Amino acid sequence: MNYVKSNYSTEDKIMVFSPNSDSEIIQICRDLGFPVFELRVEDIKTWQLDYDPHWSCHGHQEVARQVKHFIERTLKG
Repeated sequence: MNYVKSNYSTEDKIMVFSPNSDSEIIQICRDLGFPVFELRVEDIKTWQLDYDPHWSCHGHQEVARQVKHFIERTLKG
């Protein structure tokens, strides 16, 4: 992350993390000044396909909804 911060423009980037992401990695990003958005879900299995851990159509829809609201709040604020 230090390399990314040093070599790329990051001021217009937001790090979006899945609900089951490693909290230490999220904190590293925050400490380096990256804007962070953590997706929220009560039960990650409700976002997954029955036969594997990839997101289902419902999971993708929920992610899109949360990201949309985050962007709308960010642009207003």
